Amino acid sequence: MSIPFYLSLSGRRRTARRCAYMVAASCIALSTPSLAQDAPMADDAQAVTPSDDAPPQDIIVTARKRSESLIAVPVTITAVGQETLERRGIVRLEELNTLVPGLQLGDASGGFQGGTIFLRGLGAGDANTFADQAVPFVIDDAQIGRATIRRLSEVDVGQIQVLKGPQTLFFGKSTPAGAIVISTNDPTDRFEARGRAGYEFNAHQLSGEAVVSGPLIENIGARLAAFGSTSRGWMKNGFPQDNPLTGRPHGPRENEYGGRLTVKYLGDDDLTVRLKINYSHLENDGSTGAVQNIFCPMGASQYGDPQIECVPDSRYQHSNVPPSFVAIDTNFGDGRTYLKMDQLLAPLSIDYELSDSLTLSSVSSFYSLKQRQVETFNNTLAPGSALGLYAHLNFKEFTQELRLLSAFDGPINFLTGAFYHYSNLFAQTSSGAFAPPRSLGSIRARQRGNAYSAFLQGILKPTEAIELAAGGRYSEETKRVDFELGVPPGIFAPVATGVPRRRFTDFSPELTATWRPTQQLTIFGGYREGFLSGGFNSGFADVSGDRSYGQQNTKGFEGGIKASLFNRTLRTNLSIYSYTTTGMQLTISFTPPTGGAVLRTVNAGKSRTTGIEGEFAWTTPISGLDVRGAMAYNHGRYKDFQTLCYQGQTVALGCNVSPNAAGRFQLQDLSGQQMVRAPDWMINGGATYTRPVGPDLVLDLNADAAYTSGYFTTTTNIPASRMPGYWQVSGSIAIHPDDDRWRVALIGKNLTNEYYYSRTAEQPLQGTPGGLTTGTRADLSGTVSRGRQILMQVSVKY
Repeated sequence: MSIPFYLSLSGRRRTARRCAYMVAASCIALSTPSLAQDAPMADDAQAVTPSDDAPPQDIIVTARKRSESLIAVPVTITAVGQETLERRGIVRLEELNTLVPGLQLGDASGGFQGGTIFLRGLGAGDANTFADQAVPFVIDDAQIGRATIRRLSEVDVGQIQVLKGPQTLFFGKSTPAGAIVISTNDPTDRFEARGRAGYEFNAHQLSGEAVVSGPLIENIGARLAAFGSTSRGWMKNGFPQDNPLTGRPHGPRENEYGGRLTVKYLGDDDLTVRLKINYSHLENDGSTGAVQNIFCPMGASQYGDPQIECVPDSRYQHSNVPPSFVAIDTNFGDGRTYLKMDQLLAPLSIDYELSDSLTLSSVSSFYSLKQRQVETFNNTLAPGSALGLYAHLNFKEFTQELRLLSAFDGPINFLTGAFYHYSNLFAQTSSGAFAPPRSLGSIRARQRGNAYSAFLQGILKPTEAIELAAGGRYSEETKRVDFELGVPPGIFAPVATGVPRRRFTDFSPELTATWRPTQQLTIFGGYREGFLSGGFNSGFADVSGDRSYGQQNTKGFEGGIKASLFNRTLRTNLSIYSYTTTGMQLTISFTPPTGGAVLRTVNAGKSRTTGIEGEFAWTTPISGLDVRGAMAYNHGRYKDFQTLCYQGQTVALGCNVSPNAAGRFQLQDLSGQQMVRAPDWMINGGATYTRPVGPDLVLDLNADAAYTSGYFTTTTNIPASRMPGYWQVSGSIAIHPDDDRWRVALIGKNLTNEYYYSRTAEQPLQGTPGGLTTGTRADLSGTVSRGRQILMQVSVKY
């Protein structure tokens, strides 16, 4: 729901500072020696209907396409429920990074993917328009392999499950690293209405959400959720406002609205039909709207802009496209950078009980993404160094899945099914370098894809305490791409590409053994494989050559123990894993001889991730005090990976592989080095304290801290791209009546004001080629996270 008014507060900085002190004080008061994972307790169990044999108050998950208790399912999962999300003020999925060890989810500059998703150091396709990502989102059973879809899942969420390790057996495609499974709330059996409004002081961000739910007629219920937000931006533009190329004074500006309509039919205990229609509209300053220089080897910008600071902070430098670009191609509009995105997702789920022991399920899904944007990729006021881009994307996909699940009384049961996926992607870009532009060309590309797969899992329970499961999925996928090159104002001609069609096949088995001596203890171990199809690169370079890359395969072992102890007041789990990935898909940036910058997805030879993870949630003997903790150690290293050298990388610095005809080395060997976006350690912890403060009022205090160790943010492992380890501290204070009819909360996020980044790139048109005895490095830029956030939030419900 869009809220069309804006708060005007005197002394905003003073108010925000006082609020930060208040929240920080609550964190200090609640600090404990334990570091904790915000694993949900019994309040989160209502997000999914429990199975008949689930112990009371257990958290219910659907990792194996059936309802099972979290403690019983032989999968490593972090599950977060609605109450936890609301208590901690989580409104963006990237904020899950502080809850889920091993997860790296965030924005990224450039491209149409809408962000990066890495889990345990594995991910793919974050900057390739044509690619599927290695950690998809599964929203109400609709599986989408693009980070843009997360915008449709951030309202009225019931539960989020982060499944770790290969999940290919139970999900249709592209899950070699894991999956983020999101369940939104269904209609209620009685009328319900609630609303929430919030204001974040530093970004001047106003947001609102409203939900109405209840029965329509007999057996049919509906639920409508709407949301909206507007933000001035949390950074200040350091460029002088009297320069016509300077962008807006603050950013990244953002306006968004959307909603979800759910209609659910419950038949005569045999048939359930559920339709969800999701829509969102987003406008902001572009995918480079939060980009700034984070390192300058010369001590200052090589573009010559004295205002450019070379450290991540709350000041950035944002420019517009020069007028000479606009004069040649009207697609650049008035030269201001922007991004406009419309998304529609409509999953239809049907469950029909053929008998007491057989259930047939169908999930049909349609997804549409339309996006237009104008960008400047190097943000400079020097027209001679300007790089501008106009891009237009139209993406549609349809999926259909059928599943048959048995629930026999005997020792043998099964789950089988088939999956189909069709996609049609059209992208057009116009780009130019320098002002007046020496070149301003356009490219059109269309990729069509068809994917088929079938799977079968059999489960044998020789005793009540032992379960043996075996299964596999066979997948076949084809992709075809066509290109057209053109010049403004829109004259295009087809261009033949060397490899226009690729076919990928795979069989991924999974074997699992589970021992449950009691309802409160589970020990499991197994072997898994995962698959991510290959594809094609987008962009201008080498259109007539082979633009394809190969598939990615992951295989290895995982095991763990889950326990509920001390009368279920302590939930804990521990897991270990070791996976080897061949053909790991990585996106690298390089500078061709013609200048500019090109992003290309390549296959690393081999990588290995080995680690251990643990988490606990403890309801302490102190009334109202809950403590939680989690840690993840992930040793992610390339075993065999030769890649391009970075700008200015000399022979002495490692650019010493594969000399060209002139004797200059072109590659470096990263074998044995840390994988990109794969921190060795991620630790988090916190506590919640609830106590009555009057006859009808309750006070909630919440404090959390999360630590992430250092990691590389470029796939060429540029030393300066390594993000140092950092802490994030958050906390909240809330007051509400016993019946929770209303709630007022003050929420602080990233109170230590850390500015971190997960993806960086060399600035175009800078530096010298690698492989020489001397060299000049390029500046590094990256999308920087938000700093301290102070949020005031008011909620009501009826």
